[in-house]
Amino acid sequence: LGINREKIGDIFTHNKRFYMCATNTMINFLNLNLAKIKKFNISTSIIEENIKKDEEKVKSFTGIINSERLDCLVSEMANISRKDAQIMIKNKKIKLNYEVISNTSKSVEENSLVSIRGYGRYRLIEYLGSTKKDKLRIKYIKYI
Repeated sequence: LGINREKIGDIFTHNKRFYMCATNTMINFLNLNLAKIKKFNISTSIIEENIKKDEEKVKSFTGIINSERLDCLVSEMANISRKDAQIMIKNKKIKLNYEVISNTSKSVEENSLVSIRGYGRYRLIEYLGSTKKDKLRIKYIKYI
């Protein structure tokens, strides 16, 4: 429908149904025009009650990175080279706390949410300290 992602909010599931949060101006437009997603026919309706999200499933990981830079973190989380991570960041395929970031050297704080297009959504839980070779040990989760 040519809608910018900034016009709609979260998309989540509850009881095997998908829900989308949207502004009042977008609700009527979506309800009238959204009939298909790719090859799948869908039906829409407006719900004004609060829906509780299903509990999110996560898998926990630990890793080792060179520094707190975004490219190092993306490289570890997506299991790709640092050079490929830098290309993805420059191509605006990485979001840090819901904001598109194009600076590869951006420092990432604990509890930050990292979305990597094509690889998933991750949360940096904490920095666990340094290794003997002065690298950083991290704990992070991937949302499944």
